[in-house]
Amino acid sequence: MYCKVFDLEVENLRPQDRPPEIAELDLVDFVQDIEIEFGVKISDNDAEHIDGSFDAIARYLAEHSRQADVKR
Repeated sequence: MYCKVFDLEVENLRPQDRPPEIAELDLVDFVQDIEIEFGVKISDNDAEHIDGSFDAIARYLAEHSRQADVKR
């Protein structure tokens, strides 16, 4: 999903990679796509604090997926 949105090659992706500059509307769409794909709700505050690196997004999803599992 990350590579598709930012037009990156999967085999060249590294955890610390950050996306190229994108329009705010593109970022909003990306956050919405993540919410749908992974069944999470990302608050506006959280979205503002994710630095955009692949690693930061993966860590956010891992942490919030665990929290959702605990709440069930």
